[in-house]
Amino acid sequence: MDKHLVEFETIEWVNACEGMRYKKFERDGKVLRLMELTDQYKELEWCTHGHIGVILEGEFHVEFENHREHFKEGDIVFISGGVEHKHKAMVPSGKKMKMLSFEL
Repeated sequence: MDKHLVEFETIEWVNACEGMRYKKFERDGKVLRLMELTDQYKELEWCTHGHIGVILEGEFHVEFENHREHFKEGDIVFISGGVEHKHKAMVPSGKKMKMLSFEL
């Protein structure tokens, strides 16, 4: 019998790089992450993965090829996958952000 409760408190944090850590839950090829980013996080390459996220705490910007969007606590982010939607996340100086992210 499958359990249907995702217990993030029992999952270890993964320090992916400076300014980013996450907890990952995966089932049936679907990935759910609890992510924390600080202003130390620097995304060097464009991301082309799709994401749906709920901002739980804080704020951040997403830089697209031709514009930038700002997201804050309570906002829901939907970014389609593909080169035409390539993006980079950044957190304003002195800030941090916590997000629940569903990978598309």
